[in-house]
Amino acid sequence: MPVVTRDLPDWIVGDDHHEAVLPKAFDRSTSERSHTQDCMSIDSMLSICYYLMVSSQPELDSPPSRFALAVFWVNGLLMNNGERITKPLGQSSARWQVLGRASFDPQTVAGMARDMGLARQSVQRIVNVLKRDGLVALEQIPSDKRTSIVTLTEAGRKVLSAIYARNAEWSKRILSRIPVEELEAAIKQLERIGTILEEDSDE
Repeated sequence: MPVVTRDLPDWIVGDDHHEAVLPKAFDRSTSERSHTQDCMSIDSMLSICYYLMVSSQPELDSPPSRFALAVFWVNGLLMNNGERITKPLGQSSARWQVLGRASFDPQTVAGMARDMGLARQSVQRIVNVLKRDGLVALEQIPSDKRTSIVTLTEAGRKVLSAIYARNAEWSKRILSRIPVEELEAAIKQLERIGTILEEDSDE
């Protein structure tokens, strides 16, 4: 994992389309803050910012700290790659997460935010944009007309299918460099560690 010594930027910008904007070079002198080039999801921004802040601190060289840093680093890279996949389709990683969740398990905004580990307000903003663009709809629950679940529209399904197709191309390229056996082993270890962390958080 590379050691990063550059300073963090002192500004964070968000809008209705993307959760945050951050210069790719993380350079304070950057004058042009292009949304089309620098938009990232909030997950990606937080992961990379956290990594930059602590990766060069020698006291954080213990195995648990290195593991946390590696997870944040990889998460940031995955989220940023999600932007590369979705950007040509006019979408973002944050939108992809919501579209995928609505397709897999239609639920309320609050339930979606809880399962994704995000703030309800953040998910609500994304849902509002997707609804405005005709990609999702809010359907009332018959048993509780005050509550709505987020569902995909036909247009939303088409966009999500296009995203999955682009992601499949990326996955094929990555798997040509990482043996499936190694990836499966990493998944099992992460799932085991995740279970331990989840149990610890419930104590």
